[in-house]
Amino acid sequence: MGALADVLNRKWMLAITFFVGGISSLATASFDSFEILVAMRILHAIMNSATNPLTFSLVSDYVHPDKRSTVNSILGSSRYIGVAMSSLAI
Repeated sequence: MGALADVLNRKWMLAITFFVGGISSLATASFDSFEILVAMRILHAIMNSATNPLTFSLVSDYVHPDKRSTVNSILGSSRYIGVAMSSLAI
């Protein structure tokens, strides 16, 4: 996905990965077939792993070099904070 991010429009790729990831998450909750559940979880994992190179490359495009480490650390920690908050919602 990192190689594609160098060639294609990163903002549109990120929007598409968010959209497809959301649809796959919705489909996970909507169907009762085990095969569809597995396929949607795999698709969601692929889309989730595609967001890392896209977000970090967008940070390098839009953020001043002096602030990139701070922004990248906020992005990295927000993933873990989101997982921790979702665990509290169960």
